[in-house]
Amino acid sequence: MRVHTITLVVAMAAAFVIGSSAEAGRRVYTLTGLQHPSKPATAKPASDAEKPFAELIKDRVAVSGLFTFYRDTVTGSVYMEIKPEQFEQTYLMSNTVSRGDGTFSSNGAMHESLPFFLRRVGKKVLVLERNVLFRADTSSAFSRAIPSGLTDHLYASCKIESKPQDSTKAILIDAAGVFIRDAENLGYFAGQQAQTGLSFDKENCYFETIKSFPENSEIDVKLHY
Repeated sequence: MRVHTITLVVAMAAAFVIGSSAEAGRRVYTLTGLQHPSKPATAKPASDAEKPFAELIKDRVAVSGLFTFYRDTVTGSVYMEIKPEQFEQTYLMSNTVSRGDGTFSSNGAMHESLPFFLRRVGKKVLVLERNVLFRADTSSAFSRAIPSGLTDHLYASCKIESKPQDSTKAILIDAAGVFIRDAENLGYFAGQQAQTGLSFDKENCYFETIKSFPENSEIDVKLHY
């Protein structure tokens, strides 16, 4: 079986170039404020509405391949295109550190890889790490218990930014939501746990080189701490 891959190169900021790592995105919880019962629900801002595909990629540089990326050379933001046939397919993501941080990871370090798939749920695209650690013979009764007791891990969640493209029905997501994150939980291990004061500075992280080929895509990101 042919497996397509996405390689995340992490440079630490020191720079740590990352894509995704099974440890980096594991166990993410979001807390939202409770709305006062006496206050009416806030209407969804018009700015949150999905925009035409052609409008969002206008004047951006396209990097075509397994996944196509559209880069704004002024702001540095990157959209990732997902075609309908790319949902629910298994891909392999591997993470390599291109420049060490002097403490936690060294140059060229290979971090954990993960099989993942994309799933559209309403107005979001979920990046899910496929569970391959537990399995059983499909003829056994135990094989039915595994999906009931174990679920695929949520790695990332991204809002859909565009309406479907007219010709391919592809949609766009903000690539930063998938690839710019605290790699290997460095902010916690080298910062909070070690009590050094180091923390992940997402606002100053950015994409460096992005390459995409028929069988794989390579995303190089600079992570700042």
